Amino acid sequence: MKVTKEKLDNSQVELNIEIDNEEREKYLAMAYRHLVNRVAVPGFRKGKAPRFILENLIGKEALLKEAMEHLIPETYSQAVKEQELDTVGDPDIDIVTLEPVVIKASVPVRPAIELGDYKSIRIPVEPVEVSEDAVSNYLDNLRERQAVWEPVERKSQSGDRVTFDLEAMVEGKEMINEKELQLVVVEDSKVLTPGFSKSILDMAGGEEKEFTLPLPEDYPQKEFGGKECNFKVKVSGVKEKKLPELNDDFAKSLGNGFESLADLTNKVTTDLRQVMEQVNRRKHEESVVEAIVSASTAEYSQYLVEKEIDRIIDEKVRAGGKNSVESYLEDFKKSNEEIRNEVKDEAQKRVSGSLVLNKIRENENIEVNEEDVDREIEKLVNISGGNQDQVKSSLGSAQIRASVKNSLTLQKTLKFLSDIASGAEAGEKDTSAEKETK
Repeated sequence: MKVTKEKLDNSQVELNIEIDNEEREKYLAMAYRHLVNRVAVPGFRKGKAPRFILENLIGKEALLKEAMEHLIPETYSQAVKEQELDTVGDPDIDIVTLEPVVIKASVPVRPAIELGDYKSIRIPVEPVEVSEDAVSNYLDNLRERQAVWEPVERKSQSGDRVTFDLEAMVEGKEMINEKELQLVVVEDSKVLTPGFSKSILDMAGGEEKEFTLPLPEDYPQKEFGGKECNFKVKVSGVKEKKLPELNDDFAKSLGNGFESLADLTNKVTTDLRQVMEQVNRRKHEESVVEAIVSASTAEYSQYLVEKEIDRIIDEKVRAGGKNSVESYLEDFKKSNEEIRNEVKDEAQKRVSGSLVLNKIRENENIEVNEEDVDREIEKLVNISGGNQDQVKSSLGSAQIRASVKNSLTLQKTLKFLSDIASGAEAGEKDTSAEKETK
């Protein structure tokens, strides 16, 4: 086997592999042994037909095709090993000629990364300030969760919960016939169809009403989409939302050891600060990585971008609760090409960032040990809320442990860079918070 190598742009290598006749004959003999046991040859028991008889029956091309099924992957692997290539993806392989056998393979290799001076980058961490409005909004949300619905003897108002029987007919066909439905009526609600919620405002228990509204073109029941619908509503009750008073009793009712509203307010303030600090830390890390990528040079194959595009689309499909890319695209009325073009920039950003971070991790020998992985898995088990033994068993596989280790290593690398950029690692004093308070 003769192999020549040519370096292409974007971290790709082209291999030209020429197979000598002796090597070619070895794979033809292998192909014969495979086929002679599968092909029925008249006049011979299966597996006993001579090679020239089998070749005359199925044709030389069929035998050669079978030989290439084994020859191509094995000789390609041998060529990669011989040339000491660090490949990162599958090759594009073309058969140039069959006599002699010449194969051309283009394969992406590990990208060339030239890092900028990442230790000189300085980006301050934004100071965190928990506003009174943020605390107030959080407490209001807690009150909303503890609210109760109380019956009222009046006409419904915006925000009330209305209980009603509903009949809906479209062109003489029954679309809905339900009893004791409940709906929080809001004027601009689009439940059932735009205008329905508004139409049952100002109705009291015992009142009936009929009205007609158009259904949207994309109505879930397609046969009714875009048509006029006649609604018949009979209200059986109206309830209004009662929020608890924001006082010491409310704080105590939540449990968790709160003795007063002041205790609750302090805890809310602390929790909000922690969340804001985490958000700020993530933003800071993203800014630092962007600055390092901008100062570095990363040459990589389009293959890596295409694989990252696949991952991003898969994330979108799962986040959208879909079972396939096709159903996701149908919902958003987009083609596969359109969605791939939309996420291409994000994919390139991810690839560049990942390559640069991996290079820094190698340079700085940033690693996590198995004890770190054990602690993280134990943490995941404790917050799982399910059968802990079962969860622990599922998280103990080599694949999951490797994923957890990679995640922890990435976090450690990001913290290392964030600390440098904020001056924390070098013991530099970050005065940005002080300036904000003066």
